Amino acid sequence: MAKRRVLWHLGPDDIGTQWVGAALDAARDGLEGQGIHVAGDPNSWERATSELRRNHRDLGWRRRDVEGTWATIARGVWKHRGTSVLSTPGIAGATPDQVALALDGFRGVEVHLVFVVRNLADQAYAAAQARLEAGHHTRPAAYVERVLREDDHRHASAFAAGHHLPRLIQSWAHRGKGIPPSQVHVVAADDPDGIWRALGNLAGFQVALPPVSPTQLTPPALNALAGAVDELGDSLEVVQWRSVVRDWLSREVLPHSWGGYPASLGAARYLSGWESHLKEKGYDVSGHIDAAGSPTTADGDLGSALADAVAEVARLRTQVDELAAENERLDKKRRKLKSRLRDMTSGAA
Repeated sequence: MAKRRVLWHLGPDDIGTQWVGAALDAARDGLEGQGIHVAGDPNSWERATSELRRNHRDLGWRRRDVEGTWATIARGVWKHRGTSVLSTPGIAGATPDQVALALDGFRGVEVHLVFVVRNLADQAYAAAQARLEAGHHTRPAAYVERVLREDDHRHASAFAAGHHLPRLIQSWAHRGKGIPPSQVHVVAADDPDGIWRALGNLAGFQVALPPVSPTQLTPPALNALAGAVDELGDSLEVVQWRSVVRDWLSREVLPHSWGGYPASLGAARYLSGWESHLKEKGYDVSGHIDAAGSPTTADGDLGSALADAVAEVARLRTQVDELAAENERLDKKRRKLKSRLRDMTSGAA
């Protein structure tokens, strides 16, 4: 009888690895053909993460929009006798109670935790991007220096909760009876093809990497996003930040890259001793954990004028969304009145 086994891409909480979930979803048919079940999709993974972390209001959702999503994913894993895969990097920084609740859904399943670790500079700038997408106003370079060098700052604590690898593994692998070190996998790489091959080796599949696009902004685009967020101020509701700023402006309009941000002076200090510690603990580590990759030559700002223009376009996009919603409301009302008139007419006849 095939053993129930789940390969769970768990973290770190890095925008730059969100393509993993998109790739698993796009490769679903090929994976299913090799006996690998994709447990959920990017939308359900985001909602399940929000459900477990109880931050649905921060994303403009109601509790009922996310409730039961994680249980549905867990049932899907249990129904499949074999290997299942899923990707929820946003859950990496969960609290102990949230970790226990998440793992409880996989009780009796052989759980393999996978941490896809890019160079730290790119992770830090990706975290700065995530904050901007949520409406926070800290400039990217200042945020990066703060989280990597000022240990006692609240931003540093929040960043460590989702990115400090030894602490993440301690939090997740040592719950309950614990997950054996051999079932904790660290894939340290920046190249999508290399990461995909490593995941394939761990899960037992040989499927070509589908076409995927990066979700991390280039340095100039990140600066433009910061300028646009400053210009927008507090003019948007939470759900508008998600749909207009994150899903449209940041993910569709501005240019992206696979990383290449310049190293922070605090990165090497932050990583001190990580690799030797992980190997001493017996975790499965492939690649080398780095402070930074190759710095990009496209550094700088796209200019305040462009930031102003981007913010204005975002405002117009918001107005269009609001008008579309109002038009839909009026159309429903029109159809309802038309139906009522038809019923009255037929009754009179």
